[in-house]
Amino acid sequence: MKIGLFVVGFLFPFLVLAQGNFPCSSFCVTEVTLDPVNGIWSVNISFEGSSNDFVNYPYVAWMQNSAGDTVAQGQMEYFGQLGGTSQVYHPDALSADFSSGLIFFVFDQDTCALAYPCSTVGVKNTNQVELSVACLPDGWLWNASEKIESVLLYGIDGKQVGSWNQTNFVSFQSLPSGPYFFSVWVGNKCYKGKLYRP
Repeated sequence: MKIGLFVVGFLFPFLVLAQGNFPCSSFCVTEVTLDPVNGIWSVNISFEGSSNDFVNYPYVAWMQNSAGDTVAQGQMEYFGQLGGTSQVYHPDALSADFSSGLIFFVFDQDTCALAYPCSTVGVKNTNQVELSVACLPDGWLWNASEKIESVLLYGIDGKQVGSWNQTNFVSFQSLPSGPYFFSVWVGNKCYKGKLYRP
């Protein structure tokens, strides 16, 4: 009985802290390698935040290469992941054809479509509009389950660098390399995230 109370007492802070929602921009895929002997991918995902941040039951659900082919499927591996850490996930390899694409990362009640190399943020929440953005060779392409009204782009200093209406594509040819922040209006809701211009 004492051991059970100790375990509950130890886990309680994590269960309380895990109730918050974390944006997909909190996660970044830093490395993807194939282990052909064991038939698994190793996907290193970093989680920005403090040691007080925690997500429940994270895993890589599947991987999709740039051609749209599913190259891996995964299942739950860990109890959780703390903020400020990197963790390696091991989905089963269905194909070795992956050098860039999307990593579908599940935690709590959310699914993020994370780009590799790390330059994409995506959101899928059962109570919200589905939204994702992909980094193409010449710009960013947003996809949403509803019509995108406008896109606002900000530099790292917080200054607006551009705005676009009634479009889901923004060219970054005239922008210097580095991080950017966006606000996308879909209907009457605003979604924010972080991008990287290669």
